[in-house]
Amino acid sequence: SEHIAWFLQRSLKGINHKIKELNLVLTEKHISQPELQVKQILDTLNIKYLHDCVLSKDYKFRPDFNIQDKKILIECHGDYWHANPEKYEQESLTNTQKINIEKDLYKKEYYENLGYTLIIFWESDITNDIDYIKNEIIRLLI
Repeated sequence: SEHIAWFLQRSLKGINHKIKELNLVLTEKHISQPELQVKQILDTLNIKYLHDCVLSKDYKFRPDFNIQDKKILIECHGDYWHANPEKYEQESLTNTQKINIEKDLYKKEYYENLGYTLIIFWESDITNDIDYIKNEIIRLLI
């Protein structure tokens, strides 16, 4: 419902009231398989985090993981949707990929302006070398 409130530019309280009035049931955001794998590593290492949360009222970017006490954000980028540069040539990108690249650059700058460090893990790295991801998390967070 928070997503709906932001999209419709209405208050969360108003949206929740309307949802209740209409007897609607909303499901939570789908967590991708790569996100789930990173979540399991964070849980196993007892690292406290927030998942898919808004950082600022000014803008509604929602990083996958927010390790608040370290001011570190983790994003799990899908190879296709975010155009992993190891897999996609710049000249062959779709319009969606080009837009996502620009949005990702803007988000990175936005996060850094809030004092956060952004770590990006690619889907193929998570899928093919989970030990590398775990070791990177340990190196960066512990």
